[in-house]
Amino acid sequence: MTNYFTLEQIKGKFSPTFLRFIFCLGLLSNFVQLKAETNKTTDILCILECSDNLIVNTDADACGAIINGINPLVTGDCPGTTVLQTSEFGNDDLFPVGVTTVSYSASYIEGDIDVCSFTITVIDNQLPVLECSNDLTVDTDLDACGAIINGINPNVTENCPGTTVLQTSELGNDDLFPVGVTTVSYSATDAVGNADICSFTITVVDNQFPVLECSNDLTVDTDLDACGAIINGINPNVTENCSGTTVLQTSELGNDDLFPVGVTTVSYSATDAVGNADVCSFTITVIDNQFPEAICPTQAILVNLDEEGNGNLAANALIGNSTDNCIGFTESSPQVDFN
Repeated sequence: MTNYFTLEQIKGKFSPTFLRFIFCLGLLSNFVQLKAETNKTTDILCILECSDNLIVNTDADACGAIINGINPLVTGDCPGTTVLQTSEFGNDDLFPVGVTTVSYSASYIEGDIDVCSFTITVIDNQLPVLECSNDLTVDTDLDACGAIINGINPNVTENCPGTTVLQTSELGNDDLFPVGVTTVSYSATDAVGNADICSFTITVVDNQFPVLECSNDLTVDTDLDACGAIINGINPNVTENCSGTTVLQTSELGNDDLFPVGVTTVSYSATDAVGNADVCSFTITVIDNQFPEAICPTQAILVNLDEEGNGNLAANALIGNSTDNCIGFTESSPQVDFN
């Protein structure tokens, strides 16, 4: 049996929520018909039906998603119905990351108003893209045991603003990098926690040679009563950009040694920690300006005379007591005749 109600009776007997529920079950057409006071059957009750709640990812390289096909449906024979979007965002709009409520209203010719709403949740699943520098190999800065490197901050590509880029290594842009290989690393994290990392190496090569500075050539006299001269204060000076340079004396004689009479070459080498080397040398000339000391015998020398009163003192009879600071001196005395 079919029940008939006027519009006022329907409004008084059933709530709009209940009527939408019955309609969604497909039962309303069997449940109720509207009858005007003229006993003519009216249209089935109009229902405004919104989309279900939606969850979508952001569009590629966009901080949101363009959503279409979400206009509501008006079910029933409802001529003259006006449907309005009452929310800021609706069909074919770019929805931001997060949850947005979409709402509509419908005004029917009889003066009734119906509303519906749903949510669109846009999830940012796009990772930021962090692009680091290529690996770099550089020489040390002049007179420095390293190199200051700049212009190496990474580039980040992101679909949404708010990405934080952090240097996760000890050294980075505008820092002094030591000799050797150093890894530089960065991380990028967007506002919802999506992250990317990248790293590269900087190799600093020490190509600067140590500078070894020797003494000028020296000319000195022998020390007193010595056949040479002890020379000190002649160690070379070394200038280096990095510590760890080894200076070696490569000649037989050097600082604090007794240099013999004549010309002696003194040489040194300097080698840094990575094998860069320098050499230098100079000469020391020792001159013997000390005279030998001739010493005559202090005891009387007996000379035998012949019958005629003649005699002689043999050559070199008076030698043996003279001294010199160097060996190799010649001592002599002439033959002396007595008559």
